[in-house]
Formats: sequence, structure tokens, C-alpha cells
Amino acid sequence: MSQKCSINPMIGTENMIEAPRSFGPGIAEALAALDPAMGCPVLLVDSAVVIPAVKAAILHSGRWPGSDLGAPLPWCGTLEQAWSEMSLAAVCTSSAPWPRRTATRAVHLAQLLLDTPGIAASLGHAPSAALDLAVRWVELFDGWEWLEAAGADMTGIRSDTDTALLCALQDGHRTDRDRAVWASRHLRRQPSGNVARDGERRDEPPPRLWFCSGRRVPPRDLAMACVLWDTTPDRVTVWRLPPVADPAGDLPQVDAGKRIVMAATTLEETARVAAQSILEWRREGLDDIAVVALDRRAVRRLRALLERAGEALDDRSGWALDTTVVATALVGLNDCLCGPVTTQSVLEWIHSPLVSQALEERHGMGVEGRRSLDAAMRAVGRVVPLQIADLVVRGLLPDIGLGAPTPAGRRSLDAWVEQLMSAAQASGLLDLLLSDAAGQALVGALTHMRADACAQDGASPISAALWRAVLAAELGQSRFVDVSPGAAVRTCSMASLLWRGAQAVIWVGADAGRLPGRDPARFFDPVRFAEMGLRLSPECVEADGIAEFSAILAQPQPMVFVACSEQPDAQVALSPWLEMQIGCGAIPAAQAAASCLKTAEIQWPTSVADGVLPTVWSAGLPAELSVSALQSLVECPYQFMMQTLLGLKPLEVIAEDAPPTDLGSLLHRALAACIAPASPPEGWATVLEREIERLLDHRVAVRSRPEVIPTPLPVHIRQSLREEALAHVPALSAWLEQRVPNGERLVAVEAERPLWRQLPSLPVVVKGRIDRREQGRDGVTLIDFKTTSARDLRKRMTGQGTEIQLALYAWMTDLRGPHDEAFYLSMNTRGCEPVALASKANDGIDTIAGAVVARVESGLSGIVAGDPIAASGVDRDPQVCERCSVRGVCRRDDAFLTHVSGIAPLETAP
Repeated sequence: MSQKCSINPMIGTENMIEAPRSFGPGIAEALAALDPAMGCPVLLVDSAVVIPAVKAAILHSGRWPGSDLGAPLPWCGTLEQAWSEMSLAAVCTSSAPWPRRTATRAVHLAQLLLDTPGIAASLGHAPSAALDLAVRWVELFDGWEWLEAAGADMTGIRSDTDTALLCALQDGHRTDRDRAVWASRHLRRQPSGNVARDGERRDEPPPRLWFCSGRRVPPRDLAMACVLWDTTPDRVTVWRLPPVADPAGDLPQVDAGKRIVMAATTLEETARVAAQSILEWRREGLDDIAVVALDRRAVRRLRALLERAGEALDDRSGWALDTTVVATALVGLNDCLCGPVTTQSVLEWIHSPLVSQALEERHGMGVEGRRSLDAAMRAVGRVVPLQIADLVVRGLLPDIGLGAPTPAGRRSLDAWVEQLMSAAQASGLLDLLLSDAAGQALVGALTHMRADACAQDGASPISAALWRAVLAAELGQSRFVDVSPGAAVRTCSMASLLWRGAQAVIWVGADAGRLPGRDPARFFDPVRFAEMGLRLSPECVEADGIAEFSAILAQPQPMVFVACSEQPDAQVALSPWLEMQIGCGAIPAAQAAASCLKTAEIQWPTSVADGVLPTVWSAGLPAELSVSALQSLVECPYQFMMQTLLGLKPLEVIAEDAPPTDLGSLLHRALAACIAPASPPEGWATVLEREIERLLDHRVAVRSRPEVIPTPLPVHIRQSLREEALAHVPALSAWLEQRVPNGERLVAVEAERPLWRQLPSLPVVVKGRIDRREQGRDGVTLIDFKTTSARDLRKRMTGQGTEIQLALYAWMTDLRGPHDEAFYLSMNTRGCEPVALASKANDGIDTIAGAVVARVESGLSGIVAGDPIAASGVDRDPQVCERCSVRGVCRRDDAFLTHVSGIAPLETAP
């Protein structure tokens, strides 16, 4: 075991000053008491929120060293603000080159890791893993270099066998433009002559630094400050909040009725009890309510509940850009640029709503053009490599500068960004991005990335695979913020409550997993980081955290803490900080959130008084809609908007068993081989069994199209599907024999026949694929196979039922002859039962189909007209919500919540 190194923290207790809780007045008084000859100190804060408060207090008092002689205000800001201002000034006023950004350094280090065979193999040759590893290592390098520049003795680290490899990697990757080295060379201030009143020239002493942080200062931050201002640790003062009394001793007396701890069992309970508390405070007239957003998922649901009650939430943390639809369109374009390109990636990009609109407006590639490209892709194969240039030559895709991708080629980071921006401009996508708020944030992030990359002269090139990982990381870190200025409810961090209090505070996520927050696992534990001078010791961090928390808890405003269990039916594990306060009697014990929810209904705005959500769609309709999409429109308009118009898809998950839909897909695919008018000599049972075995042996997902790349299924999933499918063979073969005895009456049989037809009064083309079409001597028969029971099918087809697929197929084929028919075939192991397309009035097929088309057009026209889009699936059939793929983001009405979860609606003022 090697001897662990320890870095001198360079700061002792003699220059620690306990500041009053009112930072601004305390600092103003201390400044006024300083000797004017010493000059103003630099004020460093760890949160930009405190800067206005400190400056306002100083301006109000009008006292600081030299203020009577016209001396300027003290500089006040964060360390990173200081670095940005100083580096920009040095570049603009001298010949200093741009310093290298840590993000750029991490990208180049990631490429080095991928180029090192041993490391690349350990990372699975995954660019995203290499980038994540590089980001963590560069953080280590940056901290060590600030310590070295400040004069810390680093021999202990470099002689430590645990860090030798990292130190060697740092040395091999270091340049004179890294932040600490660059600052020590270009930001060094030579003492300037200062003429006193007696005419004698004197040298100015190094500036004094005041850390107004409210907590201890890590050695790395102290070293960075000393380098930036060319000063020494003995001229640094740390202002801290006064220590909180021992929890076992005297604590500030706070009204216990203003401290409530709630234990929720579900995310919905968490959000609803938080919304109830906020609305009660609003009824009391409070207009500055803080939400400490420890649980981001619950806060998102809380925002939806507050918006439905007419209360805005000012959430400046926003959402990651990679969750937006505009990012999907741009990433798809980048995939087409970088390669390898497949038929699937091209089709997914072309059918993105933004891309379709851009290509149609800029290049005239409308519905027919996309249909031609779609047909060509399907003829080639579902996932088959291709060259974009071939599509351009054949006239299937406009020439938008995609060219021929070069997966093995390397370019500098700014060249990759420039290529993507140029392609977005050529395709017309850039104009659409700039007309959208999220798109503007996306373009801004790329522009900023390109500007930073261009400043790095001589940047080493990176591969296309790493560039895709860099783009994904940038979109994941960049935020799209849709703020609500003037809102009475705002999200904030725990630290910001020290600088800007609120009239009431609600803590969402006050459980052991989030309060206090746990640092992610790293290469070294927190103790080792502290030994290397990069972090404070865990004991110091814990002490600072509980002191900060207790200081906030001692404030007089009402507070509600909501904790939620991570696992269903598991007991809520409260934060240890809360348990400490409960144990010493500072706050009351937790109570069940469900028992606190009121029973009176929320008074929603008029637009949602009847359970209709105030959600509208103003971006128009796609040029093409599938039959399954229109099925979701009839079942639940909100589901249609989320799935089809917004393009949301559920996450892919790895399951131990095949989903129920796989059985139906397997039987559909097997029946597609049974298209001969007459029975084969070996019998239909043999054909079905042979086809089932073939599909299971060569397909990774039986619900995929036949062109998917063959990959064997897991053994246990294959065996389970095989047993279920073969159990249906006797019933299916018997039905086939009865359906086509010796081929009589049948001329031809088609399977999986594509269909399309434009709606009568809307410029929308409906697309579909009928399972089986039989051409007889007397008429045409359409058959759609279902694993749903015949009873459920009949229920969904009667009156205002939700089953419309077969009727749309009949309309698309213009089925109206006296001998034409259409039916669903309900498949089960006991037998196959047909369910004919019919109505109670015994209308003809064309009448039924016409009514369904009118119903679809009415729904689409309402969306175009801006009618509210309701999540009304539960009103028509509870199973709609049970099998909905977007139920996790659905803003359903209270009737559903009460019906399904048993949670009572919130109470509002009468």
C-alpha cells in the first residue's frame, strides 16, 4: 500500500471570520472599518445570487475604503466569473492566445483514450464512455494545476503509485494554454507604482481576498483565487455563517406548526401534497414561495398541477435540450452526415415533423417524394447500409450537402460543428429552429460550441464517433429554460435560501437519497480528493451542510418537507438531517401524505372545468398519418398528440419475458405465408409450424419487419413464444381449411398489402397495411388478425366504440360491393372467431366506413382549429390508459386519478 499524500490546505483558522446572517450589512461595516490605504478587498462569492445583495448593502451604506476619494466599488463575483473576465481582458488587450477550455481538453483526451488500445478495450470502444472518463480526469488535472501554480508541493501526489498513471497522462497532455498555466503567465500583475499624498512613490501590496461563501473554501478554490489575483494565502479572509448550536443543545425556537414533514408513497402523492401546500399559502396571500427541487421528477409533475390550477412556476433550471423534438431532428441530420448511414436512420430523419416541413418548404419534397423514398428504402431493406449520395443521384433526396459520409475521417471540433450548421442551413431546418424557442436555445448552444472551438488554434481532430458523443453530451448539459417572470412560486437551491429568503418553503424530495445529496462515484473516494487538495474532507462537508440546513431551518417562515419512498410499498426513509431535527424536538414527526390530502375538488380554470385539459396544437398536421395513429386519435386525442404530433416514444427496456404484443406479431408473420388460394399438400398446420420455427430462429424481435437484420432470440424467450404460438396452430389451420376449401371462390390472396388514400376534406394521406385481402369470384374480403377476444372486439365496434382500423381499411379500398365483406379474426387456442364490420342499424360497409372517416376528420379539424386536446381515453375505455405508451407524461384529469389511484383531488378556496 502506497503512502497517501496530503496537500497543505494553505489556510488556517486565524483568518476565518464568522459573518452575521445578514451578509450585506456585515460586510459593509467591515469595509468601512478598513484602513483606506489598504484599498478595497476583492469579494468572492460561491453563488451569483448574493452579489446584488452585497452590492446593494454597500451602496446603501456608502462606505468602503477610499469611497470619500472616489474609489470604485469592490469587485464582487464568483471565481468562474473572475476567470472569464480576466481571461477575456488579457486576450483583448494583449497578444495572449485564447486559453484552452476544460471541455475542449476533455474532448481531445477522450480521443487519446480511444486511440490507446488497452484503455479503449476496457471502455468497450464506446466514445461516450471515453468522454465521460476524460471529463472526470480533466477535472483532476485542472485542480492539480491550480495547486501547482499557487506553489503547493505536489511531490507527494506524483510519487504516489495510485496517481502515477494519471500524473503521467497529465504531463503528456498538458499545454501552456491550460487554464492554470495560462493564468500564471498572462494574468500575473506586477505591482504598479502608487503616488501617496506626500509625493513618494510606493508599491501597491497584493490585493486582499474575502471569500463570502458561508462555508469552508476548498484548497483548490483558494489556490485558483491566489493565482488569479497574484496574492498569498495570508491575505485571504473567509467569511462564514455563525455555527449552529449543537442539535442536542439549544436550538432556535420555531413554531412547530410551521414545520411539517410528510411521507409520500408515490410520486403523485408527493406532487399533489406539495401543490396543496402551495395553493393554501397562496390563499393566505403569500407571493414568494420557494420550492427546493431535490426531486426533479416530482417537481415536473408539481408544475403541471400548478398550471392546471392557474398558478405559474418559475423554474429556471429548465430541461435538457436533448429531450426536445428539435434536438431529435438535428441529431438525425448529424447521423446522416457522420455515418454509417442506414435505410432506417434516413427514414427516421425524413419522417421527423420538422424535417418534413423543412424539405417541403425549401426543396419541394412533399408527401409523394417521401412516399417514393419510403418505398425505395423498404425495397432495399429495413436496416441496410447505404450512401446518401446514391439517393441524391437517383432523385430520391434533395441535394442538401450531405455528400458521402466518411466514418473513418477525422476533423477538428469546429469543423464538425460547421458541417452540421451548414447542412441545417441547406436543408431549411435552421430557419425552423430559429422560429422555435427550444430551437433557438439549440442553435445558441452550437454557436457557442463553435466559437469556443474556433478559439483553440491547432486543435487536434477527432473521429465522427466521438463527435456524436460530444454532441449528445452538449445537448444533455445545455438547458432550454422557459421562465415565468413575476410568478409567485419559484424553484431554488438550498444554498440560495441563505442569500434570498422566501415567505414559505417547500422541500420536494426530503428523503435520505436526496438530502443531503450524494456525490456520484468517482475514481477516488472523497477522503482521497481531500488529501489531494481538490475537495474538503467529508467531515467538513457534512458539518457545513448541516450548519447550512439548520440555519435555513431556524428562519421563521413556514416550511413543508415531502419525502417519498424510492420503491413501491417501501417505508419512506427520511433525510438523516431531518431525523436529527425530529429527534431533538426541533420539528414534529412525519405524517402520512395521503392523510393530509383534502377531499374538495380543485377549482380549475373555465377551460378545464369539465375535465378538458387546456392543451392545444398550433403546428398543423403531418402530411401523412397511419391508421394506427388515427386509432389513437379516436381512443385518446392527448395520446395522439404526444405519440404522433410530438413524436414521443417510450424508452427501450430489456425485459426477461417477451411482451404480449410479440405473440400477435409472430402469428401475423406466420399467417403472411399462407397466401395460396388452395391448401398445400402438406396442410396448413405444417406451413404454420415451419414458419413459426423459421421466424424464431432468425429474428431478434418478431414484431419487426422481415427486412430486419437476423439475430437469434434469447433461448427462454424463444421457447416461451414457440409454445404459445404452436398452441394456436390447430385453430388457425382449421380456420384456413374452412376458409378456402380446395381454393373454391378464391382467385388471389394477398398478405400485408400497403394502402393509402387522402381524406376527403383535409390534405392528409392515410396510410395502412391490411393483414389479409382475399379476391373472390363474387367480391373482396378484408381480414385483420387480432389476439383480442371477440367479446372485446364487438364492444369496441358498437356505437361510439374506439375500434376503427377495419373501417378505415374498408374505406381505403373503397369496399362497397354487395358481396364484399370485412371482419376481424379473433385468434385463440380454442378456436378462431370472426367479428364482422357491422352496426346496430345494419348499415352497409361503405356507410360504416364513411361515418368513421367523418369522425376522424372531425377530430383532426378540431385540432387544427385550436380546440383543447383532452386526455379522455379513460372515459371511453379504461384499458386505453392501461396500455398507453405515454401515460408517464400524461396530464390526466382528476376523475382518472381518483378512479385509478384513489387519490382525492386538492382543495381550493370556494
